[in-house]
Amino acid sequence: TTVLTIVQTVVVARLLSPAEYGLMAAAMVVVGLGKTVSDGGLSAAIIARSLSRETLSTLFWFNMATGLAIAALTLVAAPVVAAFYDEPGVAELVRWAALLFVMAPAGAQFGLLLQRELDFRRLALQQVLPALLGTAVAITAAASGAGAVSLIWGVLATTAANSAMTAVVAWRRWPPTHGFRWRLIRPHLGFGAYQMGERA
Repeated sequence: TTVLTIVQTVVVARLLSPAEYGLMAAAMVVVGLGKTVSDGGLSAAIIARSLSRETLSTLFWFNMATGLAIAALTLVAAPVVAAFYDEPGVAELVRWAALLFVMAPAGAQFGLLLQRELDFRRLALQQVLPALLGTAVAITAAASGAGAVSLIWGVLATTAANSAMTAVVAWRRWPPTHGFRWRLIRPHLGFGAYQMGERA
């Protein structure tokens, strides 16, 4: 994945202007902030602690709901971010980036469960293949003149493919139930708060 990132950077840098890269950098600040709080720091508890199926299900739905909330907040904040940078073009990128918070939670928890199971061969495939897709999308879009949004599309393609591949494999092993029990994740909130603090 590091090699693919280098290839994408080298190729796309020849196709986009420095100003377009600057727009992407501004949008990624918002993405980074969103990722810091998107799961309340609770996902790491999956690796650190032994959790029941009901607790895992509640964490899954909590992460999905939090992702939707962060996505909605990101959409609303897009004009504010553009005004802050005095760059109207940032708003479009931020709106596209909001989709990340909807896509990522669908596979994030399952990826952590595979880590806990030490299933690194499967994890490697589910990271490298989406990275190949994302690199191809970003380069193709940039070559066709899409501009700065091509970088966001590459990230979205990688995230969507990774979540889909992880969920398809892991859903059979750890299928979430339909119930949501707040009391099951409440004891883990302190752990999650420390995780968010470290990320921030």
